[in-house]
Amino acid sequence: MIHNSIKGAILLSALLLSACDKRDDVELVPAPEAVVLNNGNVQEGGSCATLSPWGFPQHASGETLRIKQYLCHNDFALLYNSSSGVSDWIVEKITKEKIDSDYPYIEDNFRRDPALHDENAISPEEYNISNSKGWVKGIMTGVGDYKYTKKSQSQAYYMTNVAPMNSYMYENVYSVLNKNIRNWARSYGDLYVITAPIYYQGKPLDYLGNKAIGALIVEGTKASLGESGKARIAVPTHYLKVIFSPKLKQMMVYIIPNQPFDVKSLPAYKTTLWNAEQISGYKFFNQFPASFKNQMLYQIANWPINYNIVEK
Repeated sequence: MIHNSIKGAILLSALLLSACDKRDDVELVPAPEAVVLNNGNVQEGGSCATLSPWGFPQHASGETLRIKQYLCHNDFALLYNSSSGVSDWIVEKITKEKIDSDYPYIEDNFRRDPALHDENAISPEEYNISNSKGWVKGIMTGVGDYKYTKKSQSQAYYMTNVAPMNSYMYENVYSVLNKNIRNWARSYGDLYVITAPIYYQGKPLDYLGNKAIGALIVEGTKASLGESGKARIAVPTHYLKVIFSPKLKQMMVYIIPNQPFDVKSLPAYKTTLWNAEQISGYKFFNQFPASFKNQMLYQIANWPINYNIVEK
């Protein structure tokens, strides 16, 4: 039996998070092609421009905006792709102040993103449908990146920040990589991080989820209402992390496979920004000065990896 005071706390927490959701009901806007800062203040690029001051990722062949929506939350911005059910990219700024906080972690709170204009948005329950291989709800940016505030932690559980991940990889490799990124922020100052799913050669590893409930099913000349079993969440083959340190003027890039592997093999998956752009189809940090961008394209930084980081 749940004590009345605990029930009350749970209800209050639900109401507070619901209120946060309502405040996140933003208008539909395109992703800015450029970010303009004037003395550190956003002049153009929207309220999330400071998360990606050298420009948002731009697809080399242009975006199909009909199936994509740009969203700006408190500590991360993203481009959601309704075709794959997974965001194409997420940008964030990780700072020591955000990660080294005594604020407690909130409970898991997976739910639809209230800012998403999509009546068929992915729900947490869909990860249990047609999921024969046990893909888990992987949070692409770490909740620990925003430990300093309840609202940002809560937003990290939006399904627009979730993608199917191999459970072992997520818990034993992806987690270690995210902890190291936060540790690098402690050592090297503010970091600008881009996270993106990769579908190598355009082919997902798998699909899960349900297309629709009560969908119109057409078979020849006959039509009927029923449950469509067409899976619609595309499982990425790899995940990309691009990490830039303005203080060091260095870049670290990882492309890790969405499958089990020894965490000690992480250094083998370091690569160049050039390779990341070729494989993802996106151009990153387009507003770097040309000479600096050319320098960054082929650099592989040598930041140490700690496999035993314990976070409070």
